[in-house]
Order: sequence, then C-alpha cells, then structure tokens
Amino acid sequence: MTIDDGYSKEGMEEILTVLEQNNVRATFFIIGNAAKYDLGPELLKRAVEDGDEIGYHSVNHDQEAIKTWTEADWENDYLQWTQMMKDLLGDDLYAKGVKKYARAPGGLFDQAFLAMTKKYSLIPVGWDADAPYWNGGVKPKKGDIFLMHVDTSNVADLEKYIKLTNISPVTMSEMVQASLDSSRQ
Repeated sequence: MTIDDGYSKEGMEEILTVLEQNNVRATFFIIGNAAKYDLGPELLKRAVEDGDEIGYHSVNHDQEAIKTWTEADWENDYLQWTQMMKDLLGDDLYAKGVKKYARAPGGLFDQAFLAMTKKYSLIPVGWDADAPYWNGGVKPKKGDIFLMHVDTSNVADLEKYIKLTNISPVTMSEMVQASLDSSRQ
C-alpha cells in the first residue's frame, strides 16, 4: 500500500483515520513542499506514530523540470527533502518513520535518478496497480504495489482495497521483509 503526494490535509486526515480503523499501515511517498505547506508536522507525526512509513518523492514534484535533471540535481533535491522531513518530524520520529524508499514523480526512473538512489542506498519503488486500473476491472493481487494519492476522493477506493479478502495491505518494509523471509526458506 503506497500513497503519494500530500497536497490535501483533509485527505491525509481521512486516509490516516481509515488506515487506523482497519489496523493497516502504508508507505507514504510525500512531496516535501506538500508536507511543509499543506500537511504540517502534526499529520506527518501522526502517520509515523501510527506505524506508517515515509519515503522520498521530491521537494516540488515538477514533472517537467525533472526530465532534464542530472544526478547532482536529484542529490540536491533529496538532501533538501531530507532536511525538510527532519525539521517537520524531529530526529526521533524521522529515524523511526522515514525509510530508504524513493519514488520519482510520474515514475521517471531515469539514469540520473537511479544513480542518486544508488549513491544514498535508496530503493526505487514503482507500482503495479492504482485506483483507475482497479476501477477499470484490474484487481490487485498479493505482491502488487498499489498506488493511491492523498486526496479525499480516494478514501472510498482505500476502504475498498483494504476490504479485499485475497490480500492484506502492508508497508514497503513489511513487503520487503516477507520477500526476504520467503527467499530464505
């Protein structure tokens, strides 16, 4: 279960409530400026205290600008995002909740982005399904990385996804750990 962006404070509040009510945790790929100007530290702290994770998703999410970014541009953006998260969460919650996952805006996993992720030991994370595919008849299955966005219009889809009987939504860390455990057997 991955949830991107963060431009809607109301959407984030509703999503966190649904996750909490269903005892489900997610990995949020949060945009730095959305966290700072739209969500604020309280909602980020609530997410981490609830057991959710936060991964890198750029400072501005400018899909046009990033098409020409170099590794240094990505690096500067990642370091700025990291500082923003530390400022918003504080050192303890940052260490607890911010994980080494990275999602490029729009899924632009080009060589410069991948070089930056390698340099900082980040795991690039794409996705397999999202609400439009799902609502078009494609059903997520075990092992799929499901993508949603922080928005009030997605709350019904989140509730529907959580209620699927053949899967149990988990964080990226839980999915990675399950994969490691199964490969050791």
